[in-house]
Amino acid sequence: MNTILGFVCERKYTGIVIVAVTIIIVLILSKKRKKSKIKTNCDKSKKAYTLEDCKSYEDLEFKIDTYQKNLRKELSKNKQIIQKAKNKGYIKANTTWTERFQELTDVSNTLYKNLEYENARKLNKDKFHRYTSLHFRSVILGNLAYKDYIDSKRVRDEIGQLLVDIGKKKVQVTAAEKKELYDVKDTCVKTTRYLYDRMIAIQSKTGELRDKIRDECGSRGKAWFDKIQKNKK
Repeated sequence: MNTILGFVCERKYTGIVIVAVTIIIVLILSKKRKKSKIKTNCDKSKKAYTLEDCKSYEDLEFKIDTYQKNLRKELSKNKQIIQKAKNKGYIKANTTWTERFQELTDVSNTLYKNLEYENARKLNKDKFHRYTSLHFRSVILGNLAYKDYIDSKRVRDEIGQLLVDIGKKKVQVTAAEKKELYDVKDTCVKTTRYLYDRMIAIQSKTGELRDKIRDECGSRGKAWFDKIQKNKK
């Protein structure tokens, strides 16, 4: 009788343990699925902004300055040399910035001039969306200019190191190739400085417009300002 009772109890507790373990496993799997789903949704919400996102038909058009034109021509002449140095393994840095330098300088010039134009006058509440769009697009441009500035700086530094190695006879190149590399370095010094200065200038003008929207666009401006400040935290 005791044997039968013990057997029943054993089966009873075994069943309880199995149920408990099953519930725990289900809960763990459920949490993993939830975390996975949240991560996927976050990934989908991220957008890689491009220069196209910085453009608007509402922007006023301005002419580019002579220095900007000449710098673009100079870089255009040296792009092949930069690519050749990269193909030989002398440069490890990303060189895609050289391909979009002209477009970036065009867009940055347009945005900078529009920021300057709007900041110089009292804002019109009826153009609230125009101002917030200009602010948003200028933030994107500032980020893109920063990325290209870093890549340009790396190319400049790597070519500088290459020229040091050439001077120490660690790398052998022809006299013509050496001259080309010096020209490329000089160009990259200029592009790096230009991208840095443009990034800083646009960030400054963007911050000025942000404050003007807050102060001159009524309750919508204040609510917009509070929202972007909250999103920074």
